[in-house]
Amino acid sequence: MRLVREDRINLMMSRIGDMMCKPSFQPFLYKSPFNTRVLSGEEEGVFALIAVNYLLGVFSNERSKQTS
Repeated sequence: MRLVREDRINLMMSRIGDMMCKPSFQPFLYKSPFNTRVLSGEEEGVFALIAVNYLLGVFSNERSKQTS
């Protein structure tokens, strides 16, 4: 999404916000289209790092016991 022109992103995000505000579409509390945005590259990288470490078991107690 970061490579898409800003006017196209705004249009897409507006349509996504309209869909997300419909309780029949999804079960979560979603009050405003302003709750949705495109992540920065840095934010995406942090979330990817957390996900990889989670999948590798870095955060589990079992891994801690094995390395002791």
